[in-house]
Amino acid sequence: MIVEFDKFRETEAASPSRLGDLDYSPLLYKQRKESSDEEKSVFMRFGSLVDCLLTEPTKFDKRYNICSIEFPSDNIKNIITGVFNGYMENISDPKGKNGTIAFLTLDDFKSEILQQAKFENYGQTWKEDTLFNKVKTGGQDFFVSLLSSIGKEMISFEDYEQATACVETLKTNEFTVKYFSDKNSSDVDLKWQVPIVWEENSMTCKGLIDLLVIDHVNKIIYIIDLKTTAKSVYSFEHSYVKFRYYLQGSMYFHGAVSVFGDNPDFKDYSIQNTMFI
Repeated sequence: MIVEFDKFRETEAASPSRLGDLDYSPLLYKQRKESSDEEKSVFMRFGSLVDCLLTEPTKFDKRYNICSIEFPSDNIKNIITGVFNGYMENISDPKGKNGTIAFLTLDDFKSEILQQAKFENYGQTWKEDTLFNKVKTGGQDFFVSLLSSIGKEMISFEDYEQATACVETLKTNEFTVKYFSDKNSSDVDLKWQVPIVWEENSMTCKGLIDLLVIDHVNKIIYIIDLKTTAKSVYSFEHSYVKFRYYLQGSMYFHGAVSVFGDNPDFKDYSIQNTMFI
């Protein structure tokens, strides 16, 4: 069945990502299942950004904050991020409703910065004041950006531009434009970010389909999943096996068959195998 997103997230079920972990290693499956703080890769975060801009653009401002400043060096960025995360873990008012966050500066976190710099093995031969001033000078604007992004994911303007270009390409490229029209019609329904839950051999399964294209003229249902990559598209066959997209495609197909197969409104419709774009 197609469910509300909150219910989808709360449902304990087999998912393509978890089965992919299990296929790779039972230990990896166990570790990620027990982890409540799974770190996303750079490419996963960029893919989520493209998904949002393409499939749920009205939610962009609620999920993301574009950082217009130039990011500091990796060392300083890691130190500031560590201090910020530590602060967030120890306050009861994470969104700053009491107004104190607006007045925070790195001067309030000198000891934390020195401790985090030691953890990062940064500037350990310098005097404490020299080290602190170096981090403060390079990281204050980044710290302010983190504070203004509480409750959202902070992205660089460059990432935003690249993601926007990806979306524009999908909407105009001759091979994909037919799937990414901005409007529904009486002939075609476009359903974005579709959360489905179904039973498979007495096991509860779930999946979040990027796009369902329901062609009422030809009575065909297309399942589409978006993939972003930093590699050539000609290497996709390798990625298909490496990242176990075959599991995801198969699960989405079975899920769509379960959702639409018993619906009398779609009894004459055929469901195509999952397509990856």
